[in-house]
Amino acid sequence: MKVRLINGRSQDIPAGQTVGSALSALGLTLGTDILAAKVNGQTVDLSSALTEDAEVIPLQFDSAEGREVYRHSSTHIMAQAVKEIFPTAQLTIGPALRTGSSMTLHLSAHLHRKISRKLRRGRKTSSSVHFL
Repeated sequence: MKVRLINGRSQDIPAGQTVGSALSALGLTLGTDILAAKVNGQTVDLSSALTEDAEVIPLQFDSAEGREVYRHSSTHIMAQAVKEIFPTAQLTIGPALRTGSSMTLHLSAHLHRKISRKLRRGRKTSSSVHFL
């Protein structure tokens, strides 16, 4: 199957190869700057398998779409950490924001009092933490 970049460069690769492997085959160096990709217009992670001819656009942090992927993914990682520490917490992850991310934590009154001061002190200004 054929995979092509937006600049016109293309490569034949076997079906089932990952997006990351395809980008490497097209000569791109995968490092910390390529976060995800758009494959035929759909945002996917680099471990997604390619099953048909595709136009692949790498997403980097310096683009609005790349920042959105980064912020959304970071919020999920933070949510996973919160659930490991506070298994009874209920989380609502909002959309990526222009300046950060959003997650609402629903905690018991006891947990709320115990950690709200620590979270408010430790959070970065680019995140929004709401306590209900």
